[in-house]
Amino acid sequence: MTATWAATRFDGRSGAGEIVAVAIDGGVLRLASRQRVERYRLAELRIAESFEHAPTMVVLPGGATLEIRDPERTLGAALAVAGLRPSLVVRLQRNWAAALACLVVLVGLLAWGYVNGLPLLARAVTSVIPADVERRMGESVLEVLDARSLKPSGLPLARSQAIARAFAAAAARSAPGVAVRLEFRAGPANAFALPGGAIVLFDGLVKTAESDDEVLGALGHELGHVVHRHSTRQFVQVLGVAAVASLLWGDFSSVAANAPLLMGAFRYGREFEREADEYAIAFMRDNGMPVEALDSLFARLEKERGAGLLPDFATTHPSTAERRERVRDASRGGSPTR
Repeated sequence: MTATWAATRFDGRSGAGEIVAVAIDGGVLRLASRQRVERYRLAELRIAESFEHAPTMVVLPGGATLEIRDPERTLGAALAVAGLRPSLVVRLQRNWAAALACLVVLVGLLAWGYVNGLPLLARAVTSVIPADVERRMGESVLEVLDARSLKPSGLPLARSQAIARAFAAAAARSAPGVAVRLEFRAGPANAFALPGGAIVLFDGLVKTAESDDEVLGALGHELGHVVHRHSTRQFVQVLGVAAVASLLWGDFSSVAANAPLLMGAFRYGREFEREADEYAIAFMRDNGMPVEALDSLFARLEKERGAGLLPDFATTHPSTAERRERVRDASRGGSPTR
């Protein structure tokens, strides 16, 4: 005797449903209502995945649908006997080993995308951002930081002007044609670069340094970030991660509205910091400054970092030992890659 199942048929034009009986006869689904009996080849139907506590959905030719009630869980077996196999996705879901393998592959793809794909995408996006747009990005971020946390510099005007003149001349020799400007703010021994060429130098670094060469070496490091457009690339990466997260858990509009704040919260990766260190070494050589000055500055900055005086965005640099070894190697005649 052929098994039958109760079902509700919807014609796709109204919300009213019609109670029908469904049977599987070979490779054919037989649908019996009060008015007529209809037959459909299983191959021409779209049958959704079956769930334990929900009707099985079937899409008929023409757009009508069936909701088949299957409390005894016998419909799947009947379809299998008729030669209809579940889709590949459903079969994978039912196989714990395959599901685990898919999860591992997915995690691997996400990890690769974060470590390799996102930086490649950020580099490509950054390459097409106009300089004027990049400059406005940096100005917006600096405005937010000035309004929220940064304070005006307390350095004597003559001192800050002398540093600015020396850096402008050195930057012109090392990176001709690169737009850069120096901003002074009160703060700990640090400096950072923003999109569009703005470099913020904190008073604490000037006071910590024992020579102008040390100050200029630190600024050469930040110039390396500008030349390689690290700030913009990192901003694009942070925004990309936030955009993906917003697609999964929230509204992207909040991410876009807070983009300047994201810029203030990012951290450079070690690759960017190494590139900037190499650039600083070349910068000092271009301008006839002793590379050893960077070694001395790194040593003192490490002491201040250990005391908790540096801001968070300085904490992802390579280890001081690694940086000092690179500088020492350069002072012995090594060739940094610009």
